[in-house]
Amino acid sequence: NNNNDRIIPLSESAPPPSRSFSVTAPTELQRSVQRQFEQQQEQKKSLNEREGGGDIPWWQFYYQMYHYHPPTGRKPTVFGPYLLLHTLGEGEFGKVKLGIHIESSQEVAIKLIKKDHIDSSSRMIKVEREISVLRV
Repeated sequence: NNNNDRIIPLSESAPPPSRSFSVTAPTELQRSVQRQFEQQQEQKKSLNEREGGGDIPWWQFYYQMYHYHPPTGRKPTVFGPYLLLHTLGEGEFGKVKLGIHIESSQEVAIKLIKKDHIDSSSRMIKVEREISVLRV
């Protein structure tokens, strides 16, 4: 134990640093996203009112908004928190679909890869490389 060491009682310690927060005005991008979200909410509300006030399934709003016409009798395809709509493209390993986040209405592209299409280590390396590029 070093003689220079000493325990400082709480009463002698310095007060905790003050916390200050800076509030800035929203950026143009943030305002644009907020406006888009509000417009989508208004579209949902007006569509709901036109269709009889809640008699249509929740996914029907997105089907109409994106002009998506699935085959008759097909149930909505939900993948995690996303509703999958039409195919945007197809590649060597699978399809890319338009996905809509169910709660936020954010549009995303979702690549669906069938496991049986990855039948060799070289194809697996290609998939891993693509994943690493897309994460950047």
